[in-house]
Amino acid sequence: MPLLRVLKKIKNKLTGFNPSERKLKEIYDIFAKSPEGGWIIGWKEAKKIYHLIKVRDAKNALELGTGIGAAAAIMALAVEDSGKVTTIEQKKECLEIAKKLIPDNLQQKISFHLSEPCTFTSPILKQGERISGYKNLPVERGPFDFVLVDGPGSFWENGQMNHHPNGDLFNLISHIKLGGIVFVDNRKVALALYLKYLDQYFRPGGSWKNYCILEKIT
Repeated sequence: MPLLRVLKKIKNKLTGFNPSERKLKEIYDIFAKSPEGGWIIGWKEAKKIYHLIKVRDAKNALELGTGIGAAAAIMALAVEDSGKVTTIEQKKECLEIAKKLIPDNLQQKISFHLSEPCTFTSPILKQGERISGYKNLPVERGPFDFVLVDGPGSFWENGQMNHHPNGDLFNLISHIKLGGIVFVDNRKVALALYLKYLDQYFRPGGSWKNYCILEKIT
């Protein structure tokens, strides 16, 4: 299904508040009402993620940046019993909070991974240009049909700040299914990087204040 038609269907879904969204809101509120709730993904973005997975019937989702687990729980709810979610985070304490907050029935579908961030280069980039991402990506759990990009952010390495975060998409190209969706949360710098170097692999499906959507085309 073309991405623009998918987004139109999602927009129509968001105008109502059906039983499935009530369950989604219940899960979302677990995290929103926690002491660390100020750092989770927004409610509008949560609904977009949920409906994108539903409309595209995604079964294998990957999250880059677990945080305290709100988005991972939402994706686990959306993929239903036949699906699975892989989530990766650089902070052990965040994963510990996520495992406490995510309901057991959803946690059964989630595989948690801990990895420190690192900087690297790619043949696709200009010579000498470096980007950042996770040191160990669980690509063996692919290919993925939905990817949420929300980490790692910029960080200091060898006395310098890396200003090109979320570069993992460069290493995930061959591990995302044709037609797979990439949801990038609040990373304008990352989007500019993707559109500059990865336009032969992904096409933009929409860009809003806090997120953008890409579709794998080749």
